[in-house]
Amino acid sequence: TSGVFRGGPADTDLYRTLTTGLDGTPMPAYGGSLTEEERWALVDYIRFLSSRSFLTWFLWDPPE
Repeated sequence: TSGVFRGGPADTDLYRTLTTGLDGTPMPAYGGSLTEEERWALVDYIRFLSSRSFLTWFLWDPPE
């Protein structure tokens, strides 16, 4: 992956992509199967997964 969101970088772009899908790709539309609240929660989750906070958490090696 390139680290770039194809539908645009803003939260509203991610929301729109989740709602309508992304033409020319296998990305389906979730507007009919997820509520507005669920789609915004998914935007937050995607942002968390792409953040340094997640990488720090994921790569953290707890002391023994």
